[in-house]
Parts: sequence; structure tokens; C-alpha cells
Amino acid sequence: MGENVLPASGSEQPTLPSPDTLLDRLLDEQRRRRRCGERDSLRDLLARHPDLASDVPRAAALVYGEFVLREEAGESPALDGYLQRFPALAEELRRLHQADGLFAALLPAPSDLRAGAARFGDYELLNEVGRGGMGVVYKARQVSLNRVVAVKMILSGALATAEEVARFQTEARMAARLCHANIVAVHEVDEHDGRHYFSMDYVEGGSLADAVRGRPLAAQRAARCAEALARAVEYAHGQKVLHRDLKPSNVLLDAAGEPHVTDFGLAKALTDGPGLTATGRTLGTPGYMAPEQADGRSKDVGPAADVYGLGAILYELLTGRPPFQADSPLVTLRQVVTA
Repeated sequence: MGENVLPASGSEQPTLPSPDTLLDRLLDEQRRRRRCGERDSLRDLLARHPDLASDVPRAAALVYGEFVLREEAGESPALDGYLQRFPALAEELRRLHQADGLFAALLPAPSDLRAGAARFGDYELLNEVGRGGMGVVYKARQVSLNRVVAVKMILSGALATAEEVARFQTEARMAARLCHANIVAVHEVDEHDGRHYFSMDYVEGGSLADAVRGRPLAAQRAARCAEALARAVEYAHGQKVLHRDLKPSNVLLDAAGEPHVTDFGLAKALTDGPGLTATGRTLGTPGYMAPEQADGRSKDVGPAADVYGLGAILYELLTGRPPFQADSPLVTLRQVVTA
């Protein structure tokens, strides 16, 4: 898929985003539209992205994403309805529903949340606080130390593929290297009942993306935030860790409004070779990616790409929107490379 390109003006042509990048971007967009009261037909969405539509596991993840959002909104969607609408995805949708059911069985009913009744190893799972294309995060209490933490697990649990496990372990390993006041700290990386997980600081103030939501911040606050993030990223680079996906939704704010970098799912050790990312594959979020990253030149992606990401975050804090934004990821990538 990484070899397909869109004709563009100029000498360089951006490669298509990787399937995982596209899926995460569409899941983020799906959630944002729901929050704003907007709707987007799944059939129309898949028709606009035929490569994703033919990728059964990721197409099913997008369809199931809507199912989950409807449940979170208090609706009672019927899985059978989705199976009938998307028969080619039926088996994968059932698999996702089964995996989700394993996690749901761990969680207490809403009336029991105060009691912290759901046990997962040394943790009492209190409530879900976020999920993406591959992972789900819970607010939890670590029983042995009596402290509140966040626990991240692979969304598909014991049904995770080898690639999902490898990426998850890479994220945990990269984040665990780092100890900085403005980076979410990882405490424990382990496996319980076949489910890979890691625990980390619980940051209670929501994401920087939630704080902006299309509204610029005051210039001084934006500058202070950007400075704190820059120091955190400088430290990470000093520890030979490249983030590669800096964006407002990957920055959490604590109760005092201090930013903390999180989600090292695309991180790479500066001393490593290509690893899970091959040349010609675009990983990251289109609107915040440096040109060399958007163009799929992974061998050229270094610390400067994270510096660009910091600049893109500051741009959004000051203007209310990312520096490049279009109707599709591919058009956004072309803008990044050529504009």
C-alpha cells in the first residue's frame, strides 16, 4: 500500500498513509464528529477509502468504533444490525465484540464504581477513559500501593496478533525509558491472563486537544505549554527516543494545566534500524507530520520531525487548527509535502 501515490504538483509525491495511521485518524474523526453532534455514514466513509474498506480487520474496527460510540452515548445498538449491514465484516465484528466483552466483564456496573470491584491482577479497574485503534485505557487503583494509575491494554486482549503485541511492547519499552516531569511515566509492563498491559501515571485534566477544540489559547499560555513540551521532547531525544506522533491529543493536562506527553505507540529508538516501520510507509498523523515523514521517507525521520510536530502543536494552540487540514488524509499529506 505504501507504494501508491496521488499525482501532485512539484517533484515529490507523498505516499499513502499506513493502514494503522488512516484507521486511527478516522477513529479520531469519528469521535470528534459524535461529540459535535455530527454523523458520517459508515458506507460513505468506507467508499471514500476503498483500500481500508478491503482491509477486513481495520474496516471492522472502524465499524465497531461507531458501535462503541453509540454505547458510550447511552444508546443500545444491536450488533446483529451491523452484521446484516456489513456481512463481509461479520466474523471480525463478532471477534471484536467478543474481545470487548472480555473487558466489559472485568468492569463493575456503574453503581459499583465507587467500590472499585473489578480486579485485574494488582489493579482495580474503575472506568474506561479512552481507546484508539489498538489500545484501551482504564483509570485504575493499584491495590498493593494504594494509588490511582492508568492501565493500558491491547484492545483485542488475548486475541491480539503478533504485530499488535510487538507494537504495544515497543510503546511500553520506549515510554519506560523516560523519567521527566512533562512525560507520562510508565510504572509496570506485564501480562495477566493472556492480556498484555502497562500501567502509567493517571493524568486527570483531559487532553490538550480537548482544551483547544477549535478555540485558540491565549498567547502566553500557548507559549508556556510549547516550552514545557519542548523541554520534554529534548529530554526524550537525549535518551535516544523519537516520538514521531506529537499532536494535541497525545498531550495530557494535569489539574494545574501542566502538559504531559503520552502515547509512544509510534516511538522509535534513534539507535534502531527500520524496525516495524519500513521505508515507503507513512506513520503518524497527517496534519502534524514533517514533510519527510509525510513523504514516507522513514530513514530521514529524526529529531527534526519531532521539532516540526512541536511547531505544529504551537500553531494549533495559537490559531485553533493544525497547519494543514483537508478533507482526506492523502490531500493533507500532499499539502504537507508540497505547500
